[in-house]
Amino acid sequence: KDDVTTGLGQTPTAESVISNASDLPADTTYAWTSTPDVSKAGVTSGVVVVTYPDGTTQTVDIPNIVVTPTTSTSYEGITISAGETASITPQIIGDQEEIVGYVLAEGAPEWATINETGEIKFSPNVDVKGQEYHISVEVAHANNATKEIVPITITISNDAKNYPVSYDNVNVKVNETVTATAKVSDANVVDSYELVDNSDDWITINQTTGELSIKPTNKNEVGDKVVKVKVVYKDKTTAEVPVAVTILSNEPINDNANTGSSNDTTIEPSVDNTNTGSDNGATEEPNGDNTNPGSDNGATEEPSVDNTNTGSDNGATEEPSGDNTNTGSDNGATEEPSGDNTNPGSDNGATEEPSGDNTNPGSGNGATEEPSVDNRNTGSDNGATEEPSGDNTN
Repeated sequence: KDDVTTGLGQTPTAESVISNASDLPADTTYAWTSTPDVSKAGVTSGVVVVTYPDGTTQTVDIPNIVVTPTTSTSYEGITISAGETASITPQIIGDQEEIVGYVLAEGAPEWATINETGEIKFSPNVDVKGQEYHISVEVAHANNATKEIVPITITISNDAKNYPVSYDNVNVKVNETVTATAKVSDANVVDSYELVDNSDDWITINQTTGELSIKPTNKNEVGDKVVKVKVVYKDKTTAEVPVAVTILSNEPINDNANTGSSNDTTIEPSVDNTNTGSDNGATEEPNGDNTNPGSDNGATEEPSVDNTNTGSDNGATEEPSGDNTNTGSDNGATEEPSGDNTNPGSDNGATEEPSGDNTNPGSGNGATEEPSVDNRNTGSDNGATEEPSGDNTN
């Protein structure tokens, strides 16, 4: 070719400077025997040797090679681990002063930054996925309105993210031993395991396999705890794994409940409590009207306004009342003196207590009468005690 142009520091290929190379046999080869000097701007020259398939050769002079002052920039790729920081600087061929600026092209990750000298700093955190990332740098040149686009490949290694370790929750009783196994999809990526801030001697770890051995010996350790394990990967990434441990008491649980029955019935007083049948040992509270037209055995009633005993009382006790008349026979009966105490029958050692009118037309043996307004017992009472009421007829 008559005119060959190349950039500063950029050596053109030998074939590219042969104008009719496309017309030559397919197996023809080209090589520089005198390489042009492209280290500085200006015009240079070179010599190319052409070798044909039959072994013959031809030498071609390339006298006019123009080297432009354009500066070229490049970056080497880099591999770093998540959680670490690294940086790369541009490799400049040509006049560095020709470069007037560097900018990361759109789409670059936030953990990559660039300064005015073209240095790129990478700070991927532990959450960045381990994979290849492709970014570009736009380089502005003073003598060229078109920005130079420089591609870069960054490989993030993050085994901690790609191969997480986990443990099952642990339940263990005091003085018992339980082991917990480290679970990871590829154990070969892990370099070591260690306990974090562990001051308890009842838990140990195998630094190669990550297996935990847990044996609490103090009952005061009972409760929920979290043990932390640090995992160090071969790509230098790390992870901290929590392990939930529940320590249980080995003492038996004492739970005694008394579910027996209690047969105690309490009857509250009511306005009207009528007993039409037979009561044995029943206790009735006073009320407005308490009538017992039947037979009461062992019943206790408080005194009422009128207490008349028209039948036979054996061992019955009655408090004095307004009218206490004994019209029958009393044997050993004691009666308090009253205003009118008439005994038309036979009294043997009977003592009468005073009352308004207490008439006993029947037989009373050792009977003591309590005062009442009107308390009639038309049946038979044995050891009955009556409580006072407005109208309490028995």
